[in-house]
Amino acid sequence: HVASEQMVVVQKCYTIAIKAWSKSGRGREGAEAAERILATMPFQPSIYSYSGVINAWANSGAGTFAGRRAESVLEQIKSDPNVQVDNVAFNGCMNAWRLSGSLAAVKRTELLFQQMEECSIEADRAAYNTYLHILSTHGKTSGMAQKADDVLARMEAQSSVNVAPNTFSYNAVIDCWSKSSHFDAPSRALKVFRKVVANKDVELNSYTVNQVVFTFSRSRLPGAALRVEELLKQFRDAHKAGLIPVEPDVVGYSVAINAWARSGAKDAAARATKLLSYLEERAAGGEQKFKPNYITYNSVIDAWARSGQGINAARKAELVLERMQARYEAGDLGAQPDRVTYNSLLNAWARCGSRCCAKKAEQYLNKMWSLHKSGNKKVRPNGQSYNTLISAISNSHNTQKAQKALRVLRQMDKLYQSGYDELKPDEFTYTLCLSSCAFSKDFDERSRKKAMDTALFVWEEFKETEYGTPNDVSYGTFLKACAGLIPNEGRRRAIVEHVFNECCEEGLVSTMVLNQLRDAAPDTLYAELLSDVVKGNKVMIRKEDLPADWTCNVRKARKTSKRRP
Repeated sequence: HVASEQMVVVQKCYTIAIKAWSKSGRGREGAEAAERILATMPFQPSIYSYSGVINAWANSGAGTFAGRRAESVLEQIKSDPNVQVDNVAFNGCMNAWRLSGSLAAVKRTELLFQQMEECSIEADRAAYNTYLHILSTHGKTSGMAQKADDVLARMEAQSSVNVAPNTFSYNAVIDCWSKSSHFDAPSRALKVFRKVVANKDVELNSYTVNQVVFTFSRSRLPGAALRVEELLKQFRDAHKAGLIPVEPDVVGYSVAINAWARSGAKDAAARATKLLSYLEERAAGGEQKFKPNYITYNSVIDAWARSGQGINAARKAELVLERMQARYEAGDLGAQPDRVTYNSLLNAWARCGSRCCAKKAEQYLNKMWSLHKSGNKKVRPNGQSYNTLISAISNSHNTQKAQKALRVLRQMDKLYQSGYDELKPDEFTYTLCLSSCAFSKDFDERSRKKAMDTALFVWEEFKETEYGTPNDVSYGTFLKACAGLIPNEGRRRAIVEHVFNECCEEGLVSTMVLNQLRDAAPDTLYAELLSDVVKGNKVMIRKEDLPADWTCNVRKARKTSKRRP
């Protein structure tokens, strides 16, 4: 009897050691150590020992390998006649696949559910919620949202209280619909929301309403931003009437502001600013959940940058920054301006097209460096900052803007070479420099000549640099420069012919390239270049009329030219 008690104590010690390794934060090393302990136990392992190893693999961060190892331990349990497999072991395997981040987790979890049925084990809420979590993680993949809806229906159809969906279950399904590209996603998310409201055993929280708002904000239907704002009001009124316990907070309103920023509506910026004022007013009244943060302010600045209202928009964006800075200086650390703030402000000035746009953009870039050098690490300029400055220069009225843009490119190159990895020039940088040259066509003859010399220099460097290769927009922009800056038809003919032939060889002839070729090439050259591929007397030549090898890389090149803040 004493020996038996001692054995139980020793067994618990082994299990505790396995658990310690599973929580050690040592990743794969910890999981392998836990599995070694299991393999060297001098007596029969318990289900707790096996489950501990499964959890160790789940916490290992070893991706799909962890999922496979967890399932191999599960197979050991099933083949051990002295141990009864249970929910905990299956749930641990599902969790390992969830944490893998792999799309394969969907299929593996479905197979695990089948195995549970074969073992006569009833899946509990934790298993279903893990599956829903996996589906929501991959919600952008076609069909995942419908799968989540079906899983929720299975949970609702079962009588066991251990399976009945809870708040997490409903939120996971709404989250899945929020990521779906299905045309009916907003109404499907709203349908799930109504189920939550109707279910008295489930607590509705702010995440639920915010995610419904987010789903509507992602709709591609016209008037999506207005629909989002109307939805905010409906939730607000329902909460005021006591129909729902919560209403959207600053997250939901920030989503609405961002929807207006992306909407392209004429009054979008004004609408976004009005929502910001509403949040500030409620926060001032003591409702901290409505306190706007840096994301909220950045979205309003972005709305003004996109508004197309010229210098007025840039001034309005500056006023939003002042409001943001005032809150931060008053002690609200969540309102601290960051790099996105200043990049959006740079964009507002770049788009305004005023005589001072480049100067103002440069001032804000210099301010970013000044703040960074004084210890503010959140505002260090990146490639987006410098690209936006070049864009501002391109839109300016300065007769030397081509040379100024090239100098900014040189600054980027120098800073990148000195260790600022985020300032690496790319295709977009070079294309913007070419744009600065192309938009010099209305200046005097001397300025146009200098701009064309700069365009040729940038173009030749672009083709040789390690920073990227020209895409279809680059070719089109260079042809635009040729059309506006080379008055001599013979010289223009030679350059355009050479560049267009290169473009064909690279498979980068897009609609833009065709349009710019029409303007840049003399009529005889235009006919010669396209005579072999276009039959008949077509007036309008489209990209679809061209050989596939002339256009095969257009989409690929477009994707590599984007840079996010």
